[in-house]
Amino acid sequence: LLWVIPWLFINKAKPEKHPWITEEEQKLILADKIAFSETDDTEKEKGLSVAKILSYKESWGVLMSRFFIEPIWWLFVGWMPLYLNSK
Repeated sequence: LLWVIPWLFINKAKPEKHPWITEEEQKLILADKIAFSETDDTEKEKGLSVAKILSYKESWGVLMSRFFIEPIWWLFVGWMPLYLNSK
């Protein structure tokens, strides 16, 4: 977890002020940033509410499959290394 502290300081620097990128990299990053912001002129749409998501039968299919498969997956993830180590 010690790597998180320097990473937070390094990662906070914006491309305009980052000490480790070259001029060419900076221009490339900023050009993409400007091009992306020009194409994103539409107003951001609000996401669906949880109630609306749960109104679709596909979401219930995903939830039910995860509900039944996850315990089996974690059984193997936790048990298999112990089993293989004991053999």
